[in-house]
Amino acid sequence: MKNTVDKHPLAVNFKKLLKYNLNLFSIDEVLFIEWLIVKQKCFGDDFFYYQTKRIIDEIGIKRSRLETIRAKFLDYGLMIERRGALNMTHYYVNYDFISNLAGDMIRRIYLEEFLSKVRTLNFKDAKSISEEEREMTLALITRMDSVYNECRRVYNSLNHGSDLTLNANLDYNNKSLYQMNMLRLRYNVDTILETFGFYIDNLLDEKDYTPHALNNFSSYDSQLDGFPVFSHYCNKIFNDRSQLFLSS
Repeated sequence: MKNTVDKHPLAVNFKKLLKYNLNLFSIDEVLFIEWLIVKQKCFGDDFFYYQTKRIIDEIGIKRSRLETIRAKFLDYGLMIERRGALNMTHYYVNYDFISNLAGDMIRRIYLEEFLSKVRTLNFKDAKSISEEEREMTLALITRMDSVYNECRRVYNSLNHGSDLTLNANLDYNNKSLYQMNMLRLRYNVDTILETFGFYIDNLLDEKDYTPHALNNFSSYDSQLDGFPVFSHYCNKIFNDRSQLFLSS
């Protein structure tokens, strides 16, 4: 773990909360709009997918309350689409939506500054990979496509009595390419492919699969200098094998 100095361990900046009109909007609504802005800035100018369970885990809003807030934000222009094999929820947070919501949510004296800073907000790191690394990472993702489609074929065969499955490709962007390149450099390809297959099997069993699974699988925690999702499933494979060995 990297050594970091956390001079201010509290999560809330109360001075910044003053810009919100808390007579009209609750704290969890403020939390969700800031979460939406951060995620949109990180994923780029396109719809992004995020599992509802992960939203609940990350910001602590109960599922029923989250649904209520999403419905309210739709009236301000939040764009939500249900798409993909399992009708997953995708979000698009455009500037018109932010501007409409901020008109009611942000106090007038702070509104112009807020909108100006949000427009230029940037959370993307200036990280890149070489052309050779890109080609090798894309080759790995192609193999992961095959693993994904085989998992889907087996799942459909066992649960629906048919192994007829249309092939699909995993979605990726610059962020997932960068993360997958780091993962590839740290772990051998066979371990990555086996862990990814186990990961997809679990998502299919939970009916929680998304074409953006690559971003989740390769997610990188800079504080831990590790890959929490990959490590979780990789360790589970090891633990399951250890239990099987001990019981044999």
